Amino acid sequence: MVGKPSTHSRREFVAGSLTAISLSLAGCSGRSLGTTDDVDVATRTDGATILWDYPARAVENDDDNDGIGYAAIRLRAFDTAGPEQPTEPVLTFRLNSTVGGIAAGEGFKGYEADWFRFRLGIPRSYDDLAGLRAFVHPNQWPEIQTTYGYHDSRRDLVVHAPEVHSDGTITVAGRFRPSSTALPRQLYCRFEVHVSRPGLLGRSVTATDAKMFDVSTLDLPSGVTLE
Repeated sequence: MVGKPSTHSRREFVAGSLTAISLSLAGCSGRSLGTTDDVDVATRTDGATILWDYPARAVENDDDNDGIGYAAIRLRAFDTAGPEQPTEPVLTFRLNSTVGGIAAGEGFKGYEADWFRFRLGIPRSYDDLAGLRAFVHPNQWPEIQTTYGYHDSRRDLVVHAPEVHSDGTITVAGRFRPSSTALPRQLYCRFEVHVSRPGLLGRSVTATDAKMFDVSTLDLPSGVTLE
């Protein structure tokens, strides 16, 4: 199902609950033959959420309406077991890529996302011991590509939207489910985005950054341990 891009603010996203995947894709606009630049990223953690704003120089005052856009990963831990049942922890995530619209400041209007990619990785040492299955909702959404495999010393879930060509917000929800009562102590979190401003004087930019998230900072259910 294709819907209109959301224009919720970043603070509404941080406060929002886990939702199923929502995606907004529009027709491809004309692109200029201008240059593609890498822009700097301001990275911060707000409770259970990692936030990336870009370009960093435009968002130093932490204003929701500055810059080109932002990306975010929100994490939560649950126990899905019923009363008097063994602990069954789940680590949920919500990925958010917002470009233009309410997130754009003066001088940054008109940008659209071309593509984006999120990467969530767990240490291979944890996976060898406890194992972790990954799910994305819904897992057969045609415009989202997902892979789950080993990369160096990690096992990574990669969520890729290769053809966006729209402004607004795209969110993807999913979960990790371990084969034991233990969750990984750390989660490798990375995002990449390519955005363009159409027209003869258009411009394309890329933004990327990565951060290790400390799972122990989450509100963990009773009986859940960390490996």
